[in-house]
Amino acid sequence: MNVTSLLSNPSSDLRKIAIGISLFFLWVGLTLWYIVIFDQSALVLSYNHGEANFTSITHERLLEGEKLKGEFVGEDDNLGIVSVRFEKLPRIPYHQEDRLVFRIKEKGAEEWYYENVYMSGLTFDVPFLPFGFPPISDSKGKTYQFETESLEGNHVNGVILSDRNPILVSKYQKNKEVLLSNPPKLAEFLYKKIMNSLSTVDVAYSSFIFSLPLIFYLIWISPLKKYLIIPLSTFMFVKSKLLGKKILGKKFKYFASTISSVILHWMITILVVSILIDILLLQIHNDLIYVSAVGLWLFLMYFYKKDCRASIVTGLGLLLIAPTAYELQNINTAEKASAWAFMFFSAGVVQAIFSLRKSKK
Repeated sequence: MNVTSLLSNPSSDLRKIAIGISLFFLWVGLTLWYIVIFDQSALVLSYNHGEANFTSITHERLLEGEKLKGEFVGEDDNLGIVSVRFEKLPRIPYHQEDRLVFRIKEKGAEEWYYENVYMSGLTFDVPFLPFGFPPISDSKGKTYQFETESLEGNHVNGVILSDRNPILVSKYQKNKEVLLSNPPKLAEFLYKKIMNSLSTVDVAYSSFIFSLPLIFYLIWISPLKKYLIIPLSTFMFVKSKLLGKKILGKKFKYFASTISSVILHWMITILVVSILIDILLLQIHNDLIYVSAVGLWLFLMYFYKKDCRASIVTGLGLLLIAPTAYELQNINTAEKASAWAFMFFSAGVVQAIFSLRKSKK
């Protein structure tokens, strides 16, 4: 039995339910896993803050003596980390890096509660830079002021505050023993952790990618395919065909072939568009996305009976984005395009190997 017949004509309703449940738990499991990775701990609660929490802010390079200042109200007890999102810039030699001083104190206090020096090179690997300090046990409801000062910043090594929210996150450490001994508190903690995390675009986008197999499967076995997807695809193809003939004339056949591929292979199209959104807009730093998306891509290649050429051509298309982005000093976009291109080239190699082994049998 091939994949198409399995999805379009399952042997029983039980098989449909089993596949659906499996894909649901895959989605939930990967999302929860990434929430823990993103927060760097299963026992940390994160709260997002935006530009409104900064009293002194710039999205240009932070130069020597300049400061990023802000304040926020503690959302919970045991405040222990303040993370700031910086733009990822070209790596420079260690000895040329800027030194950043991070300070934090309760509003009204005469002395800083914590102060430490960090090398700016940390932002090359961790754009969301965590500034950790001894946890403040009674931080809930209190206002805290913080600042990040450049000691040696210039137009080469100066860091740049990101303009993608959240640009500021406060994190609170919870006690495992207290949570496990108090089920209501544990339930409240889990609810807050999941909802707070999903309000962050990094987690929300990752969860969407993890959910695509479930979404595709539910659409395929539901009436949506018959009453929405097929009629909509037919309508779009007819309209694009008329427009193509009018504008392109004799060259229409190439246009029609492309449009037909996009419409008929809608699952592949949705996946590629989602990847382009990550490359051009979001730049999510999540290795699980690469693995999940490429795994889904390989399945779709098998489902639509596509060979390795589709993967290689897609990889080449993504790779073409990198040089342009690099020339525009958009390092994040260039690196994301290169990383995704590498993953598609790898998928093409895997397809070629399996195809070669199959042909030898």
